[in-house]
Amino acid sequence: MPIPQPPSPLVTTNLCISFSADLADGVICPAAVTDTTAFLTFNEPLYKLQAGRFDAPPEAVKAKLETKKCTDKISIGNRWLILKALRHLRCCSPLIG
Repeated sequence: MPIPQPPSPLVTTNLCISFSADLADGVICPAAVTDTTAFLTFNEPLYKLQAGRFDAPPEAVKAKLETKKCTDKISIGNRWLILKALRHLRCCSPLIG
């Protein structure tokens, strides 16, 4: 079995941007955790349905789906590493751990 490579800088940057403001308060928004998990694991039609729960502007959904085309190229092993890091951040958060 090949050794998984580190996540791409794009995904790492996205996670940092998504959570940096919340981490300053020691809190990770549960919706952000749910969305990131779906973003990395769902196929495009299923993710589009899930993302619709947030009532985002169509332009934002379109942009997110364009980004998803890139992140879908990340190996499954690397996606699970990202989710493992996310789960660690979540369980260390005082309000949702």
